[in-house]
Amino acid sequence: MQKVKIDDIFTEDPDRVMTSQWKPNHEPLDYPTEFVKWINSMNSGWRNMTYYEPFELYVKQAEQWCREEDEILNYRDEETQEDYIYQEYKRCDDNTLYFANKYGYIKDGDIEGGETRYKAWRAQQIILFLLDCGYNLLIGKARQIGFTTTLGLAADKRIIFRNSYFVKFITHSEKKGREIFRDKIRWAFGKVPNWLREEVYNDANDVLSMESKANKGETEGKYSRVEVVAPVVDAINGGSPNLVLVDEIGSIEIFGQMVAEGRPTLFQFEVATGRMKMRRQLVAWGTGGEMDKGGAVFESEFKAAMEAWRKKNFSYGIIPLFFDAYARQGMNDTIYESEKAVYYSKTGVEAEISKVQFHQHYPITYDDMFLRKARTIIPVSDCNKHLLRIYNLKVEQSPQYGYFEPIFDKSKPTPDGVLPYKLIGSSWMPTGSESDDRTTAVIHKHPPHGEVWDYRWYQGTDPINSQTGHSKMSSSVWDAYENTFSSVVFWRTRLFKECYLQCLLQGLYYDQRNLGGIKELLESNIGDMYQDFQEQLGFDRRLVANAALPIPLQTTSGKWFGINNRSNTASGITNRIIEMIDSYADNISIPWLFVQLKTFVEKDLSHGDSQRQTRYQAADRKRDYDDVIFSMAFAYINAQAHNRFEPTRIDIEQASKPIIKVIQDGRTNFKQRRAVVNKDGKIIRFLSDGR
Repeated sequence: MQKVKIDDIFTEDPDRVMTSQWKPNHEPLDYPTEFVKWINSMNSGWRNMTYYEPFELYVKQAEQWCREEDEILNYRDEETQEDYIYQEYKRCDDNTLYFANKYGYIKDGDIEGGETRYKAWRAQQIILFLLDCGYNLLIGKARQIGFTTTLGLAADKRIIFRNSYFVKFITHSEKKGREIFRDKIRWAFGKVPNWLREEVYNDANDVLSMESKANKGETEGKYSRVEVVAPVVDAINGGSPNLVLVDEIGSIEIFGQMVAEGRPTLFQFEVATGRMKMRRQLVAWGTGGEMDKGGAVFESEFKAAMEAWRKKNFSYGIIPLFFDAYARQGMNDTIYESEKAVYYSKTGVEAEISKVQFHQHYPITYDDMFLRKARTIIPVSDCNKHLLRIYNLKVEQSPQYGYFEPIFDKSKPTPDGVLPYKLIGSSWMPTGSESDDRTTAVIHKHPPHGEVWDYRWYQGTDPINSQTGHSKMSSSVWDAYENTFSSVVFWRTRLFKECYLQCLLQGLYYDQRNLGGIKELLESNIGDMYQDFQEQLGFDRRLVANAALPIPLQTTSGKWFGINNRSNTASGITNRIIEMIDSYADNISIPWLFVQLKTFVEKDLSHGDSQRQTRYQAADRKRDYDDVIFSMAFAYINAQAHNRFEPTRIDIEQASKPIIKVIQDGRTNFKQRRAVVNKDGKIIRFLSDGR
């Protein structure tokens, strides 16, 4: 075997990856744009993960070093052996993936010999990369991804190659902690060659510590130790650990208190530099747990971290990561469906519990980890089936994210109005991803180029009316010709009238006749400000009247426009949602719908002392959303209210020449009204007096 020169790690060989090529050099909490996009792509689904060069270089570096197959026995004299040891110290300290793949072993009683060499899966490579980058991580994951074993090896590596380094490994119980310490930390440490590690000073009472030989001070792990403990409130900062690892956080009821107590110690502000400095590192991971115990705390912390990350509030200090069922090595659709069949085969009182457990163990979206035993409109498994269908669409068929941009008539300024010029239309600006700051909407079907249609598109809107709050404004467009949803706005900003504008522009985008937008059914409960906004701009005539709705959805008192989502109409709206899903779910390619349906549950609502009734709504109104569900329902109801008009394609010449006719029949309560009609006499819209 040809020996590799020790000095090779310092060469300028262009094919050799240097640590500086993948190691982050940004300021703490100032993440590069490409890194943020990579994290977001993983969080949207394992199979959506994009390419991130620093990570690929990290993996390539470990693979290059492992391919050398060099070992200390290749060196005969003491001097070259010391050089080799120094090289391995340097490499292992830089790249934990290299250390784990070359020196890591797994205790396994099911195979001959009772052990096997460690070989990192893709998901494990990612965790080790992020760990070596120094990031704080909060991880939600499917079961059996091997993170406990992987991070046990990482703990061993840190205490071997760092001076006076303290790793605290927190488990949900003392019994579990003893098992992890015995099988994944102490045993794996013992498999590391003697020439590479320190002598053990203490390996009892769940503490593994080392003594110093003091003869190669720059590379030895002097007095370093790893301690496995049960959770306590001050576990993250107690004893000043350099690295805190928390296993199975879904089973730790005080995890939220631990994070609140420990977060201020993760970073400290340096007055001299005016910057934040990393003090400690936290990596916590888990699967969905019992939601009345630690699982609910895990949900709260994870969703808070995810919300902060989405808003680019990086000062939260912790990166949320989600590894779905397909991050598990070897997982495919066949195995997924086979496992589901086992869990779904249970009957009786265990049936619902077993189904929930399946989705917690094999999540497709991170909401699956936090499912509760509650009734949903459609099974969670069906929601995941539709999500996988959407995620696997060809690029040209996939939903497109972006925002609507106004088209103005700049010859008509409106200095006293809401907008600078008269609004006459809108255009679509794609952004490329849901996580883009500019994204307000998703489109599945654009209006067909070169075609003009009447009575094809109908809009439904679930509004907001304040600067603050959890709910987002949502507006959906139903295509009555293809029986699907063409687009959905789902967005919130403190300048909430910008949300109003996006919804209005959405309606104008599908108005091919330039008649002021397609018909829009607005939830009237909190719709006054949105209605005023449209009235100021001259577009309020597009709003659907309450009297135009099917009789079960009308209200005898209240506002003239829209649909009232109250107790007397809620069941009727729910029935329309069920009808829409049962009939057309396979046609719908808007992922937001199926994500929200998984946490859209039936709840008992109290009305006085003697009456109780149920209603479907978001499971946790502070964390979950149902806005897209309702805006879609309103668009669908809007189309039903106008189903006497068939979607009709008309020629462009006729479309440019609106016909005005006086109508007097049942549609006008037998009063004369002027209306724009097509060549077949079908009403496009009524004209108000003076128009």
